Amino acid sequence: MSIEKDTNQIILSEKELELRELIRRKEALLRDFSTEEKRNSSYQGLFAKQQSVDHLTFLDQQIDQIDKNVTHTVNTDSHLKKKLSILLSIPTIQRKDAYTLVAQNPELGSVSPKAIASLLGVAPLQKGSTRPHSRVLSRNALHTLATSAITSITSFREFHLKLITSEKPPNVAIVAVMRKLIVVMNTMIEKDTFWKNQ
Repeated sequence: MSIEKDTNQIILSEKELELRELIRRKEALLRDFSTEEKRNSSYQGLFAKQQSVDHLTFLDQQIDQIDKNVTHTVNTDSHLKKKLSILLSIPTIQRKDAYTLVAQNPELGSVSPKAIASLLGVAPLQKGSTRPHSRVLSRNALHTLATSAITSITSFREFHLKLITSEKPPNVAIVAVMRKLIVVMNTMIEKDTFWKNQ
């Protein structure tokens, strides 16, 4: 089965569609926040700088409201809440990152390991290809978890050390850890099982 067929067969619930909109909105707000921060650093006049600060405060409030809405949406849906509880059983995962992974990746537990790795942009690259720029929030969450996993989870520390010892570049090694993590998450949710010593 191709990745396209694998993912296109997923039918999203009303709550999952709502979460997709919320995450897209958050990504847009974060881009706006980053752009305004750059503008703010370039302003010399007090009035322009204060307006920029006010706008940053507004954007920050909007982002916070979305985070609260995501939390509420996940916690009021039994299917999504179960996925969240499975991810939260992983040592060192941050709660906000678990919410992001559940909200932005409804395919978790329903597609192949290859498909889920491709969706998050951590699948092995073909020669001359580049990684996709979608699902940035999920990749950031996964990167945070991978960084902590290689210091706190024995199996991932050994996996990472093996890659570094074989002279893999650090960025290649961390992406490999991210891929291993998302495949483990996918399997856990598919089999409805909590973390064990993976």
